[in-house]
Amino acid sequence: MGCGGSRFDKRKDNAYDLFTLPLQFIGGEGADDDGCPVDKVVFSFAKGEKEPGSVYEVDKFVAKSEEAMKEIATSTYQAVSAQLQYLEKEYGKPSADAKKEYVIGGKYTLEQAHKQLSAVLASLKENSGFTFEEVKAEEPKAEGEAEKKEGEEPKMEEGEAAMMEGGEEGAAMMGMEEPDLYAGDSADYKGFANFPLLLLKEMTVNPYFGELVKTDTIHFEFAAVKKGGFSFPTLDVINPMALLKKGATPGAFAGAAGLVSSCVNLCEAEEKEVFFAGFAGEQDFETLKEIAEKKDKIMFPGVMAGWDSEEKALKSIEGFEGKSNQKLTKILYKVKTKVFSAVVCRQFVTRLRATIQTQNEKDGVTYFLLEEQKGEAKTVEQWIKERDAPPAPAEEPKKEGEAEKKEGEGEGEKKEGETAMEGAMEGAM
Repeated sequence: MGCGGSRFDKRKDNAYDLFTLPLQFIGGEGADDDGCPVDKVVFSFAKGEKEPGSVYEVDKFVAKSEEAMKEIATSTYQAVSAQLQYLEKEYGKPSADAKKEYVIGGKYTLEQAHKQLSAVLASLKENSGFTFEEVKAEEPKAEGEAEKKEGEEPKMEEGEAAMMEGGEEGAAMMGMEEPDLYAGDSADYKGFANFPLLLLKEMTVNPYFGELVKTDTIHFEFAAVKKGGFSFPTLDVINPMALLKKGATPGAFAGAAGLVSSCVNLCEAEEKEVFFAGFAGEQDFETLKEIAEKKDKIMFPGVMAGWDSEEKALKSIEGFEGKSNQKLTKILYKVKTKVFSAVVCRQFVTRLRATIQTQNEKDGVTYFLLEEQKGEAKTVEQWIKERDAPPAPAEEPKKEGEAEKKEGEGEGEKKEGETAMEGAMEGAM
């Protein structure tokens, strides 16, 4: 696994590209799936000693332990605060004069990133039922930012105006969701019992936050493959938060990543056709083509948020104007599998295992038809037992010149006229 110079070694260097992160996968040269039934971030969090439901003390998406939820909520809140403060320190606060450049991972403008992270903090404070200590930091003023006069309405940003004037098209050109996509959400997100569902919602409606959480998921997977025959991957192998620089520390979102992944896994029920659209980098795309050619296996760690139609999936990746360090290819996966339907209109799947059956290209998008790998679900305990079982004894090699025993031929076969007893005695001498 992960031998030096393999395509996987090249892939891992770009594994945290915000464009490719949502649909990152294990498979292809140097990255075989070892069959672990849960995300490695979950496995590592529990040190392989518990099943997902007992690790996080949840019943599907309902939390049973206020203390466990508070711990994850606190670490998540502080990580988001740290990242927001880093962005403000590095780039300043968004202002009417700020350039509309995609500076955050090449995918988000400062305004988009700031707005999304601020929304997550506000939602956690309003809905979780927990109080949080604010991370103290200097609040820099954006260069050229004017003081707001008393009674003066804030000036509408250029991008916001485009969204209001252009409607859905304007929103797509900003690389954001439609303004009213989740407007009909009537689910209950309040209180510690609903905290896992609150996290799932915020990861969905604020994709920058969702990608930060997914970063820890992918790190644990890639670190495990890189180490080969892993025990419990840690965060000292590679730094998944390279994009965060001096913001949130590596592992800060591991609690949120494991919690949501486990809950989705426990809730997957109705089998549906689901569509996932996104981007693949150069090495990822070459790997996908090889997997498709061989109809080989692929596994997607963590939670993937899909759509119930091809049209909706494709629309979700229209209009991105950002710039990755990689050459990107638009891709769309179609698969029939059990899903968890939530957040108004999304279909969620976790740790999807499949084979790629077909590949074709149309209108600049490469389509992959997946066939789910079905089988009896294993518990973590069963998987560890099988993983650690001693290898089956090898067959003893046949001695040179040893003749094959014919069917029905006995070792004590009598010679003509010889009694059975005489034959046995002669063989004993």
